[in-house]
Amino acid sequence: MSPRRKATVEPKSVFGLPAHPFLVHVPVVLIPLTALVALVVVFLPRHRRPLSLMVAGLAIVSAIGAILAAGSGEALEEALEERNPLVHDHAELGEGTRTFAILFAIAAIAFAIHHWPDRLRLGPGSGPGRLVRHRRVFAVTAAAMLLTAGLATAWTIRTGHSGAKAVWQEEWDKRDQAGGEAGQRDESRAMVLPATASAPGTRR
Repeated sequence: MSPRRKATVEPKSVFGLPAHPFLVHVPVVLIPLTALVALVVVFLPRHRRPLSLMVAGLAIVSAIGAILAAGSGEALEEALEERNPLVHDHAELGEGTRTFAILFAIAAIAFAIHHWPDRLRLGPGSGPGRLVRHRRVFAVTAAAMLLTAGLATAWTIRTGHSGAKAVWQEEWDKRDQAGGEAGQRDESRAMVLPATASAPGTRR
């Protein structure tokens, strides 16, 4: 097992079922929702201070969900007997979603700290307090939060699309294989029937 595999959290099952289908709903729902709230909080100054804490909290939960979903996906990929290229691509995109979700959480925390320096005992008269409250810090943290929110959302959509494609492609392959086997049986039966009908001594 590679070092990357050892460092990941890989929940394998929930209530006896594969954990991945359950856990993916956390980042799929929360990351776009948190990105939307982040967009609102940047452009609505009146509600910026309280909503900054909401964005930070949702971003942290989203990052945890992305970590668990990616880990469970890696565990599920290892459990599969056949290596599907579509599943591998889905796993790679899931790792990207996990990375961007973590960066989004870090940026959201920095944005919240800018609006709540008193909670960290960074008074407005102190050097760190003045630095945290500086307008440039707001611009940098807001830009970083929106950028990482957009990337996390885009990778979430790409990951979900690739996962659905892998599932449906596997289902269609099974149907095609079943249809091909049925066609071969029909063809073999059609070849046997004329031979039986033309056999000597057969009543017509």
